[in-house]
Amino acid sequence: MDGTNEQLGIIPRAIEELFRQASMDASSSFTFSMSMLEVYMGHVRDLLSPRQSCRTHEPLTKCNLNIQTDPKGLVEIEGLSEVQISESAKARWWYNKGKRFRSTSWTNVNQASSRSH
Repeated sequence: MDGTNEQLGIIPRAIEELFRQASMDASSSFTFSMSMLEVYMGHVRDLLSPRQSCRTHEPLTKCNLNIQTDPKGLVEIEGLSEVQISESAKARWWYNKGKRFRSTSWTNVNQASSRSH
């Protein structure tokens, strides 16, 4: 998903392409925002929240978010953090920050395997 510095993965490529496409249309203005969550063991966690760790004694408001569907059928995660991003470097910074808080564990296949989906 992430790739390496020499061979970028799908996520860094998608971020770069999003901003590349937006910069090509001078007649329009774009605003991007980003959220990052993890579903692990039946709980939805906000990975960009200042209260990152559900393993501490912090309030559970950011550790077990509610998934809602509005009357139009759109899905909303109640209380999920959203950050404004204006360039690909900032999007990668936020992505890397959120990635550090994913639930991971060593496996025989991958030493940093994600335990969430």
